[in-house]
Amino acid sequence: MKLQTKRYIQEMHCCGDNTKDATLSISFHDGGDGDYLVLNMTEWAIDTRPELKQLFDEIESMLEVEG
Repeated sequence: MKLQTKRYIQEMHCCGDNTKDATLSISFHDGGDGDYLVLNMTEWAIDTRPELKQLFDEIESMLEVEG
């Protein structure tokens, strides 16, 4: 079984709704034919290539985790 959920929180970006949390959850769900990855976010800002690569690397590492 793979790691089930990771949750991230960042400060709301300048154009976002400051009454909400900027959150990102990455989770695995089993649809009966194996796990699939779900990304759920309220607001998530990425403004540089290194930040995008960091998120991609995190998702990729989650896909590689075997329990």
